[in-house]
Amino acid sequence: MKMRKLPLFLSATMAFAIFSGSAVLPKTVSAAQQAYLFDFGTATSPVAPGYTRVSESTLYSSSTGFGLSKTIASRDRGAGFSDILRDFVIDKSFSFKVDMENGDYFVKVTAGDGTASNKTAVTIEGINRGSTNTASGSFQDVTAVVTVADGQMNVDIGGNDGRVNVIEITPAVVMSGVKVDRVNVSPSPSVQLSWNAAQGVSEYSIYRKGEGQADYTKIGTTSAAAYADTSVELGLTYTYAVTNTVGGYESPKSDPLTVTVADGTGQKPAVPGHFQITSATESSVSLDWDTVSGAVYYYVYRSASETGVYSKIAGTSDSSYVDQSVTTNIPYFYKIAAVNSAGLSDLTASVVSPIKKVFQRQMERLERGTTAIKVSNGVYVGWRLLGTEPSSISFNLYRDGQKINSSPITSSTNFLDTEGTLQSTYTVRAIVSGIEQTASGSASVMETNHLDIPLNKPTGGTTPDGVAYTYSANDVSVGDLDGDGQYEYVVKWDPSNSKDNSQSGYTGNVFVDAYELDGTQLWRIDLGKNIRAGAHYTQFMVYDLDGDGKAEVAMKTADGTIDGAGTVLGNGAADYRNSSGYILTGPEYLSIFEGTTGKTLNTTSYEPPRGTVGNWGDTYGNRVDRFLAAIAYLDGEHPSLIMARGYYTRTVLVAYNWKDGQLTKVWTFDSNTPRNGSYAGQGNHNLSVADVDGDGKDEIVYGAMAVDDDGTGLYTTGLGHGDAMHLSDLDPDRPGYEVFQVHEEKPSRAGLEFRDAKTGELIWGKPTTYDVGRGVSADIDPRYKGAESWAIDAGGWNSTSGGMYDVKGNEISTHIPPANFAIWWDGDLQRELLDHTYNDTTLTGVGNILKWDYENSQVKTLLSAVGTFSNNGTKGNPGLQADLFGDWREEAMWRLEDSSALRIYMTTDVTDYRFYTLMHDPVYRLGVARENTGYNQPPHVSYYLGGGMTQPPMPNITVPVGEPQEPGIMLGGGSTLKPGETLTLTYGLSGITEPIIAQNVSFTYNPDYFEYVSTKELQDGVSVVGNVYSTPGKVRVILVSLGTDYGVTGNSELISLQLRAKSVGSTVVTNVYSSAEVANAAGVETTFQGVEKPITIRYADLSALNTLISTAETTYAQAVEGIGQGEYPAGSKADLLAAITKAKAVQANPNVTQAEIMQAVAELNAALTAFQASVHTSHGYDVNNSGQVSIGDLAFIAAHYGLRNTDPNWDSKADVHVDGIIDILDLSEVASYILK
Repeated sequence: MKMRKLPLFLSATMAFAIFSGSAVLPKTVSAAQQAYLFDFGTATSPVAPGYTRVSESTLYSSSTGFGLSKTIASRDRGAGFSDILRDFVIDKSFSFKVDMENGDYFVKVTAGDGTASNKTAVTIEGINRGSTNTASGSFQDVTAVVTVADGQMNVDIGGNDGRVNVIEITPAVVMSGVKVDRVNVSPSPSVQLSWNAAQGVSEYSIYRKGEGQADYTKIGTTSAAAYADTSVELGLTYTYAVTNTVGGYESPKSDPLTVTVADGTGQKPAVPGHFQITSATESSVSLDWDTVSGAVYYYVYRSASETGVYSKIAGTSDSSYVDQSVTTNIPYFYKIAAVNSAGLSDLTASVVSPIKKVFQRQMERLERGTTAIKVSNGVYVGWRLLGTEPSSISFNLYRDGQKINSSPITSSTNFLDTEGTLQSTYTVRAIVSGIEQTASGSASVMETNHLDIPLNKPTGGTTPDGVAYTYSANDVSVGDLDGDGQYEYVVKWDPSNSKDNSQSGYTGNVFVDAYELDGTQLWRIDLGKNIRAGAHYTQFMVYDLDGDGKAEVAMKTADGTIDGAGTVLGNGAADYRNSSGYILTGPEYLSIFEGTTGKTLNTTSYEPPRGTVGNWGDTYGNRVDRFLAAIAYLDGEHPSLIMARGYYTRTVLVAYNWKDGQLTKVWTFDSNTPRNGSYAGQGNHNLSVADVDGDGKDEIVYGAMAVDDDGTGLYTTGLGHGDAMHLSDLDPDRPGYEVFQVHEEKPSRAGLEFRDAKTGELIWGKPTTYDVGRGVSADIDPRYKGAESWAIDAGGWNSTSGGMYDVKGNEISTHIPPANFAIWWDGDLQRELLDHTYNDTTLTGVGNILKWDYENSQVKTLLSAVGTFSNNGTKGNPGLQADLFGDWREEAMWRLEDSSALRIYMTTDVTDYRFYTLMHDPVYRLGVARENTGYNQPPHVSYYLGGGMTQPPMPNITVPVGEPQEPGIMLGGGSTLKPGETLTLTYGLSGITEPIIAQNVSFTYNPDYFEYVSTKELQDGVSVVGNVYSTPGKVRVILVSLGTDYGVTGNSELISLQLRAKSVGSTVVTNVYSSAEVANAAGVETTFQGVEKPITIRYADLSALNTLISTAETTYAQAVEGIGQGEYPAGSKADLLAAITKAKAVQANPNVTQAEIMQAVAELNAALTAFQASVHTSHGYDVNNSGQVSIGDLAFIAAHYGLRNTDPNWDSKADVHVDGIIDILDLSEVASYILK
């Protein structure tokens, strides 16, 4: 073979630098070694001593024997860094070649940047050697042992911005002659190893692994060519490997050497007999076996599965052992072996431990959540099946106190009442073991399939640089803040100048509010000027963290945050915003707020702190402030708070427990920790939580990596950052969970990938060359079992072309539905699609729900939420998607166009399927909690919900019992209405332990505001006796239970009261008061303290708006577009119709204010006036304005014949055909009109 001329390098001992952040430590190369040391950078920057310069234009030639494949760029970051690290060359793709003798070499490629983040992929001699992923100011090495067989080494560099600072190449010293010199079995077991000494070696490293271990562990180092391992155990088998270090480089491991610690003489002991588990507790398993003659010891092995790897957990000289390192919520499999100097016996057959501990997750107590909605053929009623109820439970449904189902309802939790009306009231009673239970709270009938939660919209403001901003409702989360079994709604308000981290500029403050379903505002938290507004800054967790039945709220705070009680956190005057609007200095906090009041319960420093901003990937504030948050059951039973920072480079997750008013840190996971380096740069803009490894405790799946329940790394795929991911039992034929994820990395071997959630094993992946921005996984096609997974192609966020795949990775369609959210909406088992119709001009989206027509590869619209806007631009997120009430189908929430309310849509499709409320599913509930985090993703369940599914089991959960209630009156129902509307209140008793048989109930109200309408019985067997006494301002009702079997106990709603609101001149707040005297079966009377309920009557005079809408609609219907006299310009009717539609939305808003009505009147009146003024007052052919169409008009047109609208003397009056040219068509139209 013809050898290339070797490059000229120094071969004497020389110093060179290796990376370690910004520190550079000297290393030496043996004089016996030929070193090839290259310092890459500009043509003028300093070169490290002993290194050869490679600048951007150092091209390869056979005369020099080294160089680049092409001219590229270079950078020098200045004297703040060492000579070897300050500068580099940079390009998307280039090669570096070096001529050298054939043989084995150690190669180290160093890449990084003093002022920017960097990703560099390294291929040497055609083999992918890995990549770097560094934050600003950091540097990483890619090392490899490379064989050169053709006289030249080729180093190929790739990545979006591939950089090289240093390449160091030294000849490898390969280990040889590793052997066992001696195995000692007594008095202390040991293994003596030796090997051939090599020249220039500074130290040797000894590695070992035991049976069943996948990886070697380094057990020692030595400068001699021999080593004694004294940590071995008798009878066990070990595999050894040895490396050497020359000039700072560690060689590859030697060929493996397997050794059994036995003397090879005599007879091995027999297999222990009668091996058994004698007892087990929640935290221990007791084992016992027969003594074996000649055995000196016994080893105990354990596995999590019968056919899995059995690892030695203990050794004992006794014939019994108690394993106290387990929690017996899952079965464990055990084997034992006896040992003596001759070796180890065969393992026994396995025995399996019983389950003694069942993890019961602490979750929220929910009411029945009954909903009733008017539909064309009756009333649709839905209710919850609670996660604490047995699968054998059934239900009875009552309308106005009368049961309407002929037999108990067992197969669903919904019902279509064909005789129901808008005036009906419904309750549900569960039947357990044949006994009917207490009635649920009553549900009045809604006129439409949506309801509005009125909001208190914050007032806008102006930034320090004079930019005005307004507010809109953004992300929403739910939790039972007050312990009443009903959800409250926590709303984040975004200013109109909210920013992505990559965008500079000031933002308005972020507000977080809490509301009851009726719009009652509980509190407002102002995060202050030192929390920037944007999707990546504020992730708020709403969850009952301490199990007291009331949810807390947790989020990142700062100096100047004002809690719900008005208390200012830290230095309220502090302003840490820099001139670009970023906040890169000042303290950062994590605060826990009380759900009922919004007051601060605890504040601690946020971990991790930002530290040096550039260490996160850039210096201007983008990557340092990427936050995520979640809730996870790390111990299997109690929720923990997970707060995170970073995912492009450094990645840190911190877990906390909140109990008894104390916030306790559980663990920290940091990719900067040794052995965690491969986890850097793997996070998403979102995350998922589930027990992926089956031990009953949750893991956090953080994009392309996962963290175990104990805070250690579970796995990393190395596929990098992405924007979307979905975790569930997506493939029901595989055990455990799967993850479908898309990735930004380009090119990628699996830009969309389907993997095992437990191990990270790639089940299938599709290579991509573009940033895969969106992807979804859900069962939308019943022809294929399991979830379908699809992602957009390079065409854009709304692309309908891409790939759709089944669970095996087979492409089933190249035309895809929207890739935003999936929702369970209609009555079948497939999931529907939640998306929006986006307007590129107004940059707003209107929410919708779609059905995938898999036969024709197109979508059908099931719901268009007209009058609402979606969130987060083209992402089209709802405020929230969750199973909020009714049966198991999900509700969708969007904000009204003006953010005056949140609108919640509910399905009215009847279904024959029955599942536990999704909010009691462990994976789904945590999915709802983290839904607001980063780039919002829909929640998924812990089981496969789709075609061909099996019925999921009852969840293992527990809910708070709550404090014993004092006996008393319950007064519930609506709290806001308009004049002329009917208010329905429900009267009942709570906390009743001894049955109540008779009741004298009184209601008082202000007769200036209400008039009495009616009362209705709500509970079977409890009747109104005699006439209802009613005078203006007061109603009295006598209630009697028809026998002791119908005595009132517990919590029961008994009657409803209807009052009609009178006309008012302004919005008023008044009270309805209820009191009662009750008696038990023995005639003992008790007077309950009265309760009052505040009621708001919103003044809303719609008469002017109603009249104006009617006038505008009549005008619209009679108008004709054209150019003739009395006709309207083309397009003018569409403008008027848009104004009418907007006014009718105000007209239909049940929570509209008078100010909003007057604004709507003004806007519609202006639109109508403008429309009427646009009418053609003369005929369009009267071009000379003579008042008639005649030969004079024809002459005017003929004089302009042949002109186009681009000509300087163009006159549009002559273009009666309105086509941009004056031709025969214009003349013939006017001539025809004259002849007529």
